[in-house]
Amino acid sequence: PELQGEFGSACRRTLLLRESVGLAGPLGPFRWRGGVSRVDFPNGGTIAGTQWYAGLDRRFAGWALDAGPWDGPLRLGAGTTFMPTAVGAFVRHYRVRPGSLAEGGVPQTDFGVVGAEWRGTLSGPWYASVEAGGAARGQSNGYMEILGGLGVRVPLSRALFLDAGLSVGAGGGGAVDTGGGFLVAARLGAEWLIDERDAVALGVERMKAPGGHLAVDGLSLSLRRQFGPRQPVTAAAGTELTLEPHRLRLRVAEQTYRAASPAWATRPIPSIGVLGVQVDYDLTEHWYLTGQGLAAYRGQSGAYMTGLIGAGVHLPLARGWQLEAEALAGAAGGGGVAVASGAVGQVSAGLGFEGAGRLGVHASLGKIRSLQGGFSADVIGLSVSYRTTLLTGPR
Repeated sequence: PELQGEFGSACRRTLLLRESVGLAGPLGPFRWRGGVSRVDFPNGGTIAGTQWYAGLDRRFAGWALDAGPWDGPLRLGAGTTFMPTAVGAFVRHYRVRPGSLAEGGVPQTDFGVVGAEWRGTLSGPWYASVEAGGAARGQSNGYMEILGGLGVRVPLSRALFLDAGLSVGAGGGGAVDTGGGFLVAARLGAEWLIDERDAVALGVERMKAPGGHLAVDGLSLSLRRQFGPRQPVTAAAGTELTLEPHRLRLRVAEQTYRAASPAWATRPIPSIGVLGVQVDYDLTEHWYLTGQGLAAYRGQSGAYMTGLIGAGVHLPLARGWQLEAEALAGAAGGGGVAVASGAVGQVSAGLGFEGAGRLGVHASLGKIRSLQGGFSADVIGLSVSYRTTLLTGPR
């Protein structure tokens, strides 16, 4: 079963169980899949149903190693291809087009989102992308969107690229009228390489909800880091290359919010439990970048979701124990929490244990609060981690 949040507010306690069974098979470079699934909200929800689903997958090959340093060559098979991959963060301002209405028929106001994105090269200048963002400015806190699409990145010079793409996805919440949630977006922009790895991009977007009233023009600023080669590289048989290692820590995280302010919510809420994933990327032996996406699964704030990015530090003690501290910022909303514009910050400190294997456990205490509004909560965090090293091609 999958545990996931929801955009709607059909139930205030949102432990969602989803079971599915289906078939999958090859379709050129893709895989098709389809089947039937069942969703239930077992702890007080009113939604339950069985439905068909269909999907199309594109797999990206790579190598993963046990946790630990990697400094040797890897002998490759014939035709092994390394493709550029990029991850990044963005801020985006949405200017509402005339006639756009929010839920309830009132005029929709401008708002801003923050989020993260991933890009994987398909062939030549073409790439696939996935991005997720949430409202962090304006009066639409609780709004979140997830988009996937295709794009093209055309070099104009060694450091300047023209970037264009089309995306489809889902979004809603924050009283934004997206109808059934389906979104369509088109993008045009430019990307400048700051150095061999890092880039800054500026783009304009047009996004519309065909089933609702939302129609916006967007202006976005993105920071991206590229991994692997600058251009696709295919190795000959028996080639030995020293690949680039990237140490990751993947976590399943649970956090409990306890009110630290009487005005933390718009209605009485005793506490909130959130569940999700967190990914840490080691920059050095002690410092790492981190990002987390969490959704409420207990308490009475079922539509609450948050996405945060930031940095952390871990200081080794003895026999696998370590002190840890993190500072993150991003967007949150829904579920009756008083986050105003949606922008929030979170700090935490705690203790972790990682033995000789890949698994670890972590406990922390911290605080989360909104930059505007009365939301302020003490946070008790628990997580289970898995360490791995991903290898990308030579630069």
